[in-house]
Amino acid sequence: MKDVNNKKLSLLLAALCAIVLIAAGCNAGTPDSRPDSAQKSGETLELPEMRYDLANPAGCYTGEFDHGEGTLKNDLGDAVPCPLNGYIGVPSGDGPFPLAVFFHGVHKSSDPYKDKNFLGASYLIDQLAAEGYVAISININVEHNCFEYGESVNFDWAYKIYKQHIDKLKKANEGGQEKFGIDLKGKVDFGNVNLMGHSRGGYAAEVAAHRDLDEGVNGIRSLLYIAPSILIHDDVSEYPNVPISIIVSENDEDVPVDGQTAFEFIRRIDGRADPVSLAYLRGGNHAYFSRKMDAESGGLTREQQEDFLLRYAGTFLSVYSKGSPAAGIFDTSSPEPPIMFGRAVQTSYMIPAKTESLLDVSASKAGISVSEGASIVYAEQEAGIGSKLMFNHLWSGNMDALRLYDIEWEKAGASLSIDLGRKDFSDASALSLYTAVIPSSELNAKGESQSFTLKLTDASGKSKSVTIPKGTGALAWHDGEAKHDDEFDFDYWDGATPISDLRVPLSYFTGINLSEISSVTLDFNKTGSGAIMLSGAFLERNNKQ
Repeated sequence: MKDVNNKKLSLLLAALCAIVLIAAGCNAGTPDSRPDSAQKSGETLELPEMRYDLANPAGCYTGEFDHGEGTLKNDLGDAVPCPLNGYIGVPSGDGPFPLAVFFHGVHKSSDPYKDKNFLGASYLIDQLAAEGYVAISININVEHNCFEYGESVNFDWAYKIYKQHIDKLKKANEGGQEKFGIDLKGKVDFGNVNLMGHSRGGYAAEVAAHRDLDEGVNGIRSLLYIAPSILIHDDVSEYPNVPISIIVSENDEDVPVDGQTAFEFIRRIDGRADPVSLAYLRGGNHAYFSRKMDAESGGLTREQQEDFLLRYAGTFLSVYSKGSPAAGIFDTSSPEPPIMFGRAVQTSYMIPAKTESLLDVSASKAGISVSEGASIVYAEQEAGIGSKLMFNHLWSGNMDALRLYDIEWEKAGASLSIDLGRKDFSDASALSLYTAVIPSSELNAKGESQSFTLKLTDASGKSKSVTIPKGTGALAWHDGEAKHDDEFDFDYWDGATPISDLRVPLSYFTGINLSEISSVTLDFNKTGSGAIMLSGAFLERNNKQ
């Protein structure tokens, strides 16, 4: 898939946020929190572009470190040798600075004791130091590639390697002579620890966060999954109660569904107060997040993909580690950005405790009405409403089926309405639809995104409409081909069709009584025909509401 950089998106940016400088000799960037759409009440949803200015790494220390050999224990109590080495980045100036720890994934390692796969993230560690973090990438090859002593259970070896590094960092932070290559006395804030991992390292980071929290180590601030390999938990409480963000790559041939599956689990956790977000990177692959891996296929260049990760990690950590104002994807009073750091994305963001469902997606289709020229069919999971609906949602099938509506219209002016009685929207920041285009349908123009009008009507009959323009991430086209499975006799679309969040700030809906909304209507008046899938409609609130 070619790199998409749509310069035709209409961007109305109202104000520049202040640039925060850290007292580290390395100037930290901040997320672009220009609240363009949040302050507008026009007729068309304005599509923001997420930006982040990278800090200058001048003055920061970076380099390898080696503490020699540590030991672990296998299930039989045998000693398992493990190298305690890695790569570190340290800001200049006085600390303490937040700590960021990176867990690498599985590589084609010939020697788990000598290969330095942790260097695959060296570029990220360098930049995190510039952003004002003490950052380390640790060697967990023994977890991934050592089988002569048995196998680690639930990433126990990776966790113990991590804890040994934390212990050494604490000694160095107290002035001890640990071999990190630089004086770390007073540099590290262990009350502000941020974990991240690539591929199987994503799950290792999750285990570390969860076990630390279980053991009363309350310094974990955030968790970043990068093209993660995620094991499915029987108990969703296993997902750590910290802000979590996930990057999924369009061309990932290794773990194409895991990140989306994790997001689906986490967003459904009742009462969860911490946010979960996802960015589906168009043109991205699995390998180019690590300099120790080669790409499987085309799309973004290594340089482009690395640049995206640097800016995404910088934005995420700035908000959830340093407390910068939420922006773009992380701000429910702003539309979801279809462009982040110059790259096309589809994004989703939810705080389960602050999210209220407006639609019970079920076979009964209760509360939904369609006009002449429109139709709605209930579906579950991936494929199989006769020969009409063919799609491949990024979904592994390891949980309850994703419930969907196949919504189609055959002429401009058709509509679908959701009856709400008298629903209070006044304390919410946005209305969102969890949706995607069905590219296999001939009702959609090939290669084009969809567009329609979203209308709210209050109890007095007053309405306000906002056009959802072409170019919205959630309504983007996805390439693929319609195929038939002869063995199981069903039709399907062989390209991924990820569902994502179409978020419309309620600040757009002026002139109506938001405390008594009677209906939400999708007016299909912008294209002659189309087909979308809808998995939910929600009221979104931010953490301050």
